[in-house]
Amino acid sequence: MTIGRLRSAAAFAVVALATLAISHALVYLLAHGSGVAFADAMAEGGHDQYWTMFVATVVLASVGLALVTARQLLRLTRVARATQASHLRVLDEGPGHLLTLLAPTALRLGILTTGLFATVENVERVTAGLPASGISVLFGEHGFAIPVIALAALAVAAVSALVRWRREILLARLAAASRPSWARPTARPHPDTTVRPRQSDLGRRNGVRAPPEATAAA
Repeated sequence: MTIGRLRSAAAFAVVALATLAISHALVYLLAHGSGVAFADAMAEGGHDQYWTMFVATVVLASVGLALVTARQLLRLTRVARATQASHLRVLDEGPGHLLTLLAPTALRLGILTTGLFATVENVERVTAGLPASGISVLFGEHGFAIPVIALAALAVAAVSALVRWRREILLARLAAASRPSWARPTARPHPDTTVRPRQSDLGRRNGVRAPPEATAAA
C-alpha cells in the first residue's frame, strides 16, 4: 500500500470515528434525555470508563484533519491562480458529479458506523458485566439507532464530498492549464476529453500535495 493510500485510509478512519461519536451521542440523547439521565445511561452501559477520552481524541484528530485539508486546498487554489487556471471550466464542476461523490461515501460511512456502533455497545456491555446482545443493541430502546446513524453519515459525507469535489476541480483546472494555450478548452470539454489528472503527477508538476482523498472521504 502506498503512502497516499495509507493517508487516505487514516483520514477515512478519522471521519468514521467522528461519525460514530456524533451518532452515538444522538442515539443516547434521544433514548435517555440529557443531564443526569444521560450520564446514568452512559455509566450503566460502561461508557464512563473511556468515552470522554475517546471523544476528546476524535475531536483533536478531526480538527487536525480539517486544518491539513483546508491548508492544502488553499495551496491548490493559490497555484491555480498563479498559473491562471482558476478561470478554466471543467466537466466535473456540475452538481451531478458532487452527487456521485456523496452517495458512495454516505453508504460506506453508514455501513461502517453501524458496525462500529454495534461492536462498541456489545464490548461495553461485556465490560460492565452484562451479557452481549449482538445486533439487538440496534433495536429496543435504541430502535432509532440505524436512522440516526444514516443521517449522521449523510451529513458527514456531504462535507467530505464537497471537499473532494473542490479538490478534483482544482486538480483538473491545473492539469488543463499545464497544456499549451492553443489546446486549452474555452468551454466545457466533451466527456471523452475530460481532464482527470493523476494526483501524483500533478503534485510533482506544481509542487503541491493534494489533501487526503478520504477527507476529502473517502
